[in-house]
This record gives sequence, C-alpha cells and structure tokens, in this order.
Amino acid sequence: MKKLLLILLCLPLIGFGQGWEHTFGDTDIDELGYSVTQTNDGGYVLTGNNEVYDPVNAPAAGLNWFTNILLLKVNSLGIKQWEKNFANGIGKSVSQTSDGGYIITGQSNDCEMCASEVMLLKTDYNGNQIWRKDFGMDKGYFVRQTSDGGFIITGTKDSIINGNWVEKVFLLKTDLNGNEEWRSFYGGINNDYAREVVQTSDGGFIIVGETQLTSTGSYKISLTKTNYQGNLLWTNSSFSNSGNGYAKGESVIQTSDGGYIITGVSELGVIGGDVILIKTDSLGNESWVQPFSNVKGSGYSIKQTLDGGYIIGGSIIEDGFFSTTTDAMLMKTNHQGDTMWIKYFGTEYYNDQGYSVEQTSDGGYILTGVAYAPGSITSAAYRDIYLIKTDGTGTISSTFNIPINPNRKLEKVVDILGRETKPKLILPSLKSMMMEQ
Repeated sequence: MKKLLLILLCLPLIGFGQGWEHTFGDTDIDELGYSVTQTNDGGYVLTGNNEVYDPVNAPAAGLNWFTNILLLKVNSLGIKQWEKNFANGIGKSVSQTSDGGYIITGQSNDCEMCASEVMLLKTDYNGNQIWRKDFGMDKGYFVRQTSDGGFIITGTKDSIINGNWVEKVFLLKTDLNGNEEWRSFYGGINNDYAREVVQTSDGGFIIVGETQLTSTGSYKISLTKTNYQGNLLWTNSSFSNSGNGYAKGESVIQTSDGGYIITGVSELGVIGGDVILIKTDSLGNESWVQPFSNVKGSGYSIKQTLDGGYIIGGSIIEDGFFSTTTDAMLMKTNHQGDTMWIKYFGTEYYNDQGYSVEQTSDGGYILTGVAYAPGSITSAAYRDIYLIKTDGTGTISSTFNIPINPNRKLEKVVDILGRETKPKLILPSLKSMMMEQ
C-alpha cells in the first residue's frame, strides 16, 4: 500500500492580525448599536435597539412600530454568542458591572413615537434580566457603576420654564439594586443637554453636553462638575472655537493629569461641522482647543490611550462639507491633540456611523455604530449594527512574520495516520544512468 507522507517543513510563516468588521441585523428591520465595551472574557457586549412591527398591540392607529432594547454579546473575533431583547425601549449605554453582569440605560416607551421614561436595566453575565427600573423622566443617555457599587445616569428631562417647554440636564444616582438615592437638575432658562457622565477622582461627577444661549440662539459645548451628592460646583460653556451656530459636546473623560478631555462637533451648519477636541484643567479652565477643520463630521466618543494620547470614534462626511454621505471614523491624536492618523470604515452604501469606541486589551480599538444596507423591493434602506475591531494603528487586517529557528532540522516523517515511517532511499535506475552517459 502506498503511503502518503506528511512532512512538517519549517518554512517562514505569516500570521494575520485580529482586526475584523461585522454587521448584525435582519433584512428590512432597523437595528442600531450605540454603545460597546470589552468584557472580562476578552469579548465584547453592545447595546442599542431593533424595531418590531406589531399593529395588533399598537397603542393608537398608525403607531405600529415598537423598539426593543437590544443586548448583543460577541467573542473576541466578533462572532455572536447570544442576543437578548427587552420590550419597549432603546438602549443607549452599557457597561459591565463588578459582578460580571451588565447595566444598561436608555429610555422606555410603548412605541416608536410615544413618550419616554428613563430606563435602567440590570442583567446577569448571560444577559438575563435581573431587574428593570423606570424613573418617569425623559431620556437616559449614559450610565456607569460608581465607586460605592451603585449607578449614575445622566440625560435630559422636559421642563416648563416661563411658560415654555425646555430640556434640562439631570443626574440620577441609585444603589446597586437600582433604587433611587437622589436626583439633581442643571441648566438655565433655555435648553440644556447632557451626553455623558464620568465619576471623577474626588468622588464627584463631570457631565458634558451643550447649552442654548438664547431661546432662539446658538448652542455652546458645556462642562458641568458636581460633588458626590450631585451639588453643582461649577459649569463652563465659554470654550473658544466651539461653534458659532450649534456646537455639541458628545463625550468626556478625566485624563491622567486630573483634567478633562471633550470631543464633539463645532460650527454645525445645515449639513455638518468640524470634529473638535477640548482639553481643560481640573477646574474646567481651557488648556487648549483643537478644531479639526479638515475633518467634517462629529466626534461621538473619546478615550485616553495607553500612550497618553486620545482615540476618537465618530462619523466623517466623505466628500467635504456639501456631501451627505458619512463613514464611521477612528481618529488618533497625541497628548496635545495633534492628529496621528484617521481611518474611515463603511459599507458600499451611505450614512455609516461610529458612536462608541474603546481601546482593547491588545492595544487595538473596538468601535460600534450603524451601517446602512439596501432594502428589499418593498422597503427602503435599513440600518444594521456595525462592529469594527482594529489593531493599534486603526487597521482592520494586518500581517506579521512568525520567527523561526535558523538551526531547524527534520525530526521525523509520518504517514497520514501519524505513524512514524522510514522513507526509502531511491537510487537511480540502470537505464537512467546509461542515458546520462
């Protein structure tokens, strides 16, 4: 019987990096990803929402679409492990908790166009609901676990001031079981919005958003600091180059020097504005401002990176100011806000967005958002969840050489069953020797 020989050749090998991109969703149904975080097992969890068409249970004629809170878990390669849906709401922010489970905030509503309430939802490690609380305000945008094991939420609430409906910023603090401990409100007589909140090194909180200067006027990026009980310490909305029309503060973190870094958009016009980066000291005083006039779009999320610089996740307008087509974006800067690189990500369609970014344990980045896809014959374009993993240079795919031993030698020869065999010595035949002569 002839034997198939398997010989391990110690040749130089090429490995491939761990970058990838995936979309998640069903045809003709909107599914959006708003927030992502790396989990303890090296995978990722994200929250957002999907839409469900249910005319039978509609609260009123024409209100047939419902939004469900979505919690999606993937492994380190972006392969789906499980998905959970929770009725009637939108998930805006997710974080892994100290017990290994997850906390989500967003809004509860009975239908797509119905009034909403702030929602806080706790799950176990497998995404099973433990409890859910609604707080009767308006919209929750961001949640984090606090140093005492409880949770802090920020968002906006509708209020009446001088006979006018306006939006006000709120902070809501709960214990570890979601029971309210206190709530506070901030802002002037016009509209104020909050996007993110972070607990600071002194135990208090820092909120970023925007404030309206007059009832019909422009907006400015705002930064608000409170103590651990939510009492206002200071607020600042006088940052330079932060917009002459509609500027938005989208994301904030406390930096390693005790100050703060903000990203958002400035000079927002009819179509788009400039991505902006603002650095402050610990009292909110401006240290420097970096408006990226060549980057039309918006920064939605920011983190400080291991090298002391910053990574911004957001969206970028593809063809300049007068285009309406966007891609998801990663922008890396040094510690002074100077651009190191910008990477775009998108499908072959349009209006892809990046909403949430983190640096991962391997030094790369994870970004989530939405990607547009073509609809069916009976439906317009719809949106899918977009999840992107890159290496430390913002690259999805990369190659690298695996080093080898220069003193390598053949150890053994085996057949297809793995049994060691002795290869026969093949001698030249008499006929071939005579031909060579």
